Amino acid sequence: DLIKTGHHFYTRTDTEVILHLYEEFGEQCLEKLNGMFAFCIYDGEKLFLARDRFGEKPLYYAFIDGQFVFGSELKTILQHPLNKKNIDLKSVEKYLFFGHVPAPHTIFEGIKKLPQGSKLVLTKNGKIAIDSFWRMASNPANYVDESKTKQEILESLKNSISHRLISDVPLGIFLSGGVDSSLIATILSGIIPPRMVKAFTIGFEDERFDETGYAHLVADELGITHEIRVFTKSEVFDVILKIAAFLDEPMADPSIVPTYLLSCFARQSVKVALSGDGGDELFGGYPKYVAHKYALYYDKIPAWLRRFTNKIIEKSQTFPDRLFRPKVKRFLMGLIFPSEVRNYVWIAPFYPSEISLLLGNRINGNALFEDIYLQSKSLNVKNTLDKMMYLDANITFPDLYLVKVDRASMACSLEVRLPFLDEGLVSLSERLPFRMKVKGATTKYILKEAARELLPAPIIDRKKMGFGIPLSGWFRNELKPFALEILSEEKIRNAGIFNHEYVKQLLTDHFNEIKDNSNKIWALLIFQIWFDKWYKSN
Repeated sequence: DLIKTGHHFYTRTDTEVILHLYEEFGEQCLEKLNGMFAFCIYDGEKLFLARDRFGEKPLYYAFIDGQFVFGSELKTILQHPLNKKNIDLKSVEKYLFFGHVPAPHTIFEGIKKLPQGSKLVLTKNGKIAIDSFWRMASNPANYVDESKTKQEILESLKNSISHRLISDVPLGIFLSGGVDSSLIATILSGIIPPRMVKAFTIGFEDERFDETGYAHLVADELGITHEIRVFTKSEVFDVILKIAAFLDEPMADPSIVPTYLLSCFARQSVKVALSGDGGDELFGGYPKYVAHKYALYYDKIPAWLRRFTNKIIEKSQTFPDRLFRPKVKRFLMGLIFPSEVRNYVWIAPFYPSEISLLLGNRINGNALFEDIYLQSKSLNVKNTLDKMMYLDANITFPDLYLVKVDRASMACSLEVRLPFLDEGLVSLSERLPFRMKVKGATTKYILKEAARELLPAPIIDRKKMGFGIPLSGWFRNELKPFALEILSEEKIRNAGIFNHEYVKQLLTDHFNEIKDNSNKIWALLIFQIWFDKWYKSN
């Protein structure tokens, strides 16, 4: 289309296409882009920065002594000689609650990250304007034909995969054996010869976390090339330290470990890989969405009675895990909070009360939850259950899960492409009512039903495993000395952020199997290693 309007191209690069699009359409060029990007264009009158719809690629900026500084990595801004490099304690609170620092904040004072689907314009006179050009939102239709929708999903996914096959280098796929990656592998093997499809899987010695059997079932059924790498306990120390080296900010998702290993493993054979990330966000794949349906009944209880039961719930959190299952305690704890906040309490490394103990001061709940409430008000979604999904798509997904994939893969020089984030497929998911995504206790209902035509039943009907690692056992055995060293009283005191007595109690309770504090310990461990690596060295 650009050539027809008189544009002349001298390369085959994406960068040149973006420049011509800007020349033709100005800032509206963003409406023509489908995929991942982060760029800056200087046209003599202004700086124009933009970040893709979901935030697959990062973009940081800051005003330092009257200078506008920006970059694709936070560490580049830290190198500015006048940057004070002060840690933002409010962002530390957010990290401990969310497991990451949500946009537009960063872990450092004065440095921001451009939110996903946003553009920034800086004029020559110093005026700055930041606007959202796209955001995922709910627009469910009153009536949806299930049979027709299933076909639309498969067709949209096929188009998306075909679009992402454009590559001058070898291409593969991450295969976990779950519905999302298995569906991509199946459709991919129908587009190109199965023998040309290279699938990669990471496995674990602990069978509770190992999905290689399911992945092998899919690969064998399709006749594709399948390579498996088993992650051993002896590797974990080196991997954790490597992860801290490429993280701009602390990030408390343990699945970055297998993501990094899988990326490096795949990079030995290919330079580009497809991944199933995004399927859970578009089609309701997380168990907590089922929990929300039950929690709504609790919200209907009279307020005076809830005030009484809330006190009992808070007391239950002190019970040892052997008396009260951790998942039950976590579910009950979420009931105390408004539905929007509850959505994050259920997956938070630390509850607000625990953050107060850890930091040694009473935190401001309104400040801690401000990002949730701001997103909630701007979404204009009436259905509570829909709202929970779209909050995740606008907070957790771009600032945690996509950051994990981008940092882990780029550290291995691997480009990861996400077919589920195609504009057409996203638009389709926005039109689906919640009941089509979560039906009864079945998550990702419509996607699974669409996949039944292509995948073996054991893949569709199996319990969701996620992409975790056996942290709880490791911290009580192989990783115990490592945790004690990194979270020693000396290191905690020197950092001057956390209450060392509380950290010590968390470790003791976990080692003695009183409570499973593995996610808390992981969040603190990553923060402390990051602090030693980046903050102290800078």
